[in-house]
Amino acid sequence: MSDEKRAAYRITEDALVDIKSVPAGHDLAKPAELLFDTGVAADSMSRFSDLDKGFRECHARLARHDALAAETANWLAAQIDLLKDIVLASNLRAESNMRHAQVSLGANGIGLTYESSIPVGSVVAIHLVLLPQHEAVLGYARIRQCRADGLQFAIGAEFVGLAEDYQRRLNRHMLKSQISSKSAKAP
Repeated sequence: MSDEKRAAYRITEDALVDIKSVPAGHDLAKPAELLFDTGVAADSMSRFSDLDKGFRECHARLARHDALAAETANWLAAQIDLLKDIVLASNLRAESNMRHAQVSLGANGIGLTYESSIPVGSVVAIHLVLLPQHEAVLGYARIRQCRADGLQFAIGAEFVGLAEDYQRRLNRHMLKSQISSKSAKAP
């Protein structure tokens, strides 16, 4: 695939990231979540995202039949958004290993700068929080490149057996990002 086509399937944006070394002999069939202290954070944000999507679908149907009920549902959604913000703020403080980073995302991998060198070929666990909706993607990745970039290292990694749910989230996020950037460029 040409570099031009490959770039068309990538997005570059800010995200929250944590990377952990995978211990030698670690079974990659075990969920990557076990290597992170994600607690409630990743699961909570994913559930809030699913709740929001379900709400929008139900609200559209409800609004066609009962305007008062739809208005009441909007009030409830505002309360849920407030709760989501509180949970998110407390969880991100608790997950002090998460750091903001500019990442280059593709359906099969990730690129970012990292504070230390990681041997090419090694497997790491990645906890990625997609912004602004705070959807979590956790999985393993094999380091394909690592080169010095000033005081940091440019890392390129290919996802290894990313769970179907996380792959779907990543693909949906990339598609939304590409659509919004194209519509922003349109006159």
